[in-house]
Amino acid sequence: DNGCGGKISGLSGHIDFPVKKEQFSNYSHCVWTITTTPNALIETEFSDVGFQYNEVMVREGNSSTKGERLWYSYGYSSSYKKTDNQNQIIIIYSTRRTSFDGGFVLNWEKSNECGYTYTWDSYIKYPNQYYYPENAHCIWRISSPLNTVIKLELLKFDLALGDHLII
Repeated sequence: DNGCGGKISGLSGHIDFPVKKEQFSNYSHCVWTITTTPNALIETEFSDVGFQYNEVMVREGNSSTKGERLWYSYGYSSSYKKTDNQNQIIIIYSTRRTSFDGGFVLNWEKSNECGYTYTWDSYIKYPNQYYYPENAHCIWRISSPLNTVIKLELLKFDLALGDHLII
């Protein structure tokens, strides 16, 4: 096993790829699905990204073709750190040639942040039947077409003592 892809779940994890710094076959395609607890977010950090003819991509959700593309690197790149809007992401790594000169290191963990990005015609209900995580920092982003007005109406809103809301 060369560690090329797989399903990973839990509260945190680490991928140092490739496991053995050796030559890869032409056009290898590795896909990792990373999942943390429901209603949580994943914080990812890439470092030591270095390869000349290969690429790595991060997508939201559980599809390697349909989820929103969050990050893409072809060749040498700086590090990447982000808290994603879902509890599941896909990491896709593809080789183009056999000359292998690097790889990547990925650390990920369940984030204490919460929130999501919504379109202008959405309805936000959170935390559904779940409580907010302890020390949560929640950000909801609402995007709309240019020159439109967003009406924000709070139908029910509860805060614990010491919590606050900024709009």
